[in-house]
Amino acid sequence: MNTRDAAQLLLLAGKSVLLAGAPGTGKTREARELARRMTGVEPETIVGRGDLGYEDLLYRYEPSPSGYKLVLGPLAVSVISSWIRIFHGLTPVWLLFDEINRFNAEVVLGDLFLVLDLEHRKSKEVVPQSVMMEVLKNSSLLEEVKRKAFGGPEEDLELGDASKTLRMVLEWFPNGLPLAYSWRALATMNLIDRAHLFRLGFALLRRFPLILYPRFGDSFN
Repeated sequence: MNTRDAAQLLLLAGKSVLLAGAPGTGKTREARELARRMTGVEPETIVGRGDLGYEDLLYRYEPSPSGYKLVLGPLAVSVISSWIRIFHGLTPVWLLFDEINRFNAEVVLGDLFLVLDLEHRKSKEVVPQSVMMEVLKNSSLLEEVKRKAFGGPEEDLELGDASKTLRMVLEWFPNGLPLAYSWRALATMNLIDRAHLFRLGFALLRRFPLILYPRFGDSFN
């Protein structure tokens, strides 16, 4: 069984997947291709670095001339755009953690560890209602999630329709948006420098089954 077959089986079973291997073997490319094949849309990506924080993953506030502005992280963009797509009968936008061992995943992910499990998906709102209300009032943020949800011209959606869709989604989840049951995360790890970076604990490896890449049967073509 090659990497793609093994990963697809795990993803269909509700697991996330961690591709681990030497540098330059195409782990990131393979992870993106997996997401595209299974969802039809490019995954949202966050690249690991030592100073990465939870706010970089989800959302943060930055100074602006008018006070402070909301900046959505890759996880928030992934979750919000996923629910827009799901409402329209499409597949969600998955999330790719590139070089997941380059940051302290267990600290940064925090409560996300729990909701990665399918049975806990509805137990916590990943994007709170207060953030959603700000997104609805901000045309640039609406454009950002709309562009991620419907990037292709064949799936174009007017900005007003994106706002209307999100308001309907919030009627389902008035306290904020959880992870959808069909949402998945993928990750990559460079095995060469793993001894010098953050160790991956049991909590993460239980939710991200590790697949060595390349495996027997893989092709670089």
